[in-house]
Amino acid sequence: MDRTQPISGLRDVIDRYKVLLIDAYGVIHDGRNVFAPVNDALRRARADGRKVIVVTNSPQRTSGVVFRLSDVGVENGNYDHIACSGELTWRDLEQRSATNGALPRVHFILQGFGVRWLADVRNPMVETMADADIIIAAGMPHGTAEEALASPMIAALAEAQSR
Repeated sequence: MDRTQPISGLRDVIDRYKVLLIDAYGVIHDGRNVFAPVNDALRRARADGRKVIVVTNSPQRTSGVVFRLSDVGVENGNYDHIACSGELTWRDLEQRSATNGALPRVHFILQGFGVRWLADVRNPMVETMADADIIIAAGMPHGTAEEALASPMIAALAEAQSR
């Protein structure tokens, strides 16, 4: 049974939902600019009592995503929350540290600009995966799948997976 339904825009289905989970890159903005109808659509959704949650796989913490959204033209106050992988990863490290008492040793696989919150990590950082309790990968600055597959990051991810 095919449950897909072609729609021309959010207005076609918005009445069905109380909470909107909206991806940032490619849906709200193109990396440089907010898409023209986005601010109005988000403002109207919130005015109608809907919760708007921006979801992104950005490796930055929430404050970095807020800055980025503002930088591309998303008006502050047009969303209720942000769920991003960088914040969730940082919080997970903090929770593990608080729960276990010991700080797990972390190895980062980084490419591109890395993540700003590394300076906030209390965990000992180790150079090799063999010495790590946790392996975190962040940043994939490749324009195509071919570029990504040819990068050293893919070999590092394969090694991490084998561990």
